[in-house]
Amino acid sequence: MKVVVPALHWFPDVPGGAAQLARGHARWMAARGHDVWVVAQAATPDVPEREDADGVHVLRYRLRPFGAFDPRRGRMHQDAARDILLRHVGRSADAVHGHALLPHVAALELYGDRAVTSYSLHSPVRHEFRASGRGRGTVERFRLGLSGALLHRIEAGVFEDSRYLTAESEFTRRLVRESHGAAVADRMRVVPGWVDSRFRPAADRRALLLRLGLPADRPVLFTLRRLVPRMGVDLLLGACARLVRKGRAFHLVVAGEGPLRESLEAQARAEGLGEAVTFPGRLPVATLPEWYAAADAFVLPTAELECFGLIALEAMASGRTCLATPAGAIPEVVGRFEPAWLARDVSLGALEELLDAYFDGVLPSRDPAALHEAVVAEYGEESVLPRLERATLGDS
Repeated sequence: MKVVVPALHWFPDVPGGAAQLARGHARWMAARGHDVWVVAQAATPDVPEREDADGVHVLRYRLRPFGAFDPRRGRMHQDAARDILLRHVGRSADAVHGHALLPHVAALELYGDRAVTSYSLHSPVRHEFRASGRGRGTVERFRLGLSGALLHRIEAGVFEDSRYLTAESEFTRRLVRESHGAAVADRMRVVPGWVDSRFRPAADRRALLLRLGLPADRPVLFTLRRLVPRMGVDLLLGACARLVRKGRAFHLVVAGEGPLRESLEAQARAEGLGEAVTFPGRLPVATLPEWYAAADAFVLPTAELECFGLIALEAMASGRTCLATPAGAIPEVVGRFEPAWLARDVSLGALEELLDAYFDGVLPSRDPAALHEAVVAEYGEESVLPRLERATLGDS
């Protein structure tokens, strides 16, 4: 089959769970003999318009610089995606499986009357924009709310026009039930994200610590986040500052980039964390398995709207304890393997209590190899991707 896969970005041009899963699914289908075309927004001006990678044809569209009041601005993603699809794919495709809203609209317009169509919802757009307003001023929250409302209407149309729908968690399906109604939610099958084979326990953690420049004489906590308000890094820094004042010795690595990086670094200095925390920035994708496997524990401090939690799977597949807030779908993922690794609620105090309990050794621990095997058995590629293919291509 010729399959078109609309995505937000091509991974790893831009890191992120949705882009990573879109790429993984595209590679899976290509390996099974399908002719797969991913269409996504170009992240930087220097990337090629077309590239063949891992058996997948990757098309990157560029947005035209319309003015703020130009009416064409409202369809710039759809029109740019449509144009590049016409140039390279033509007017015929057998299936469309979307991972991003606006390029999926373009693919539906081109191929929807003849192709098998499906859409995987990674996060409901109205909730996503509402969460993006966390910590922002009134005007910015209003702007995001208006954008979210407009995109919500487009999302409703996509649900109506796509034959098959999937979500990664029951939490996400509940949000859809609240915002789009029971009829849409009942059509939506839950197919979780998956973890790839790169993530596994380290044979020699001490050697990894030395190679990555991490201390071997104290526990190492690792978190990997987009540095925006809803990711909860400020809560984690506040909890860690309280632990330092209690005399706890540990090292926290806060990896990732985002608009809050400077303010979070300033918070760490103001709270007296000093050398107890480092901010290495965006880590090369190829090195992430080493960072997970080197740490004593991974911390997922989400404050709001975690619709799956792929990084929790990656951490546990690496054999590491995953200490997390119970935000969104996190209990579905982490709680499946160890409920005691979840904080009692989403607050600084609850996160402090959880970390305290971990350092005191009162939380359950899991054998790294056994934890890896348990995660892969339920969330490995060979377990999940056949389910996603059946859910999105049907009996085609």
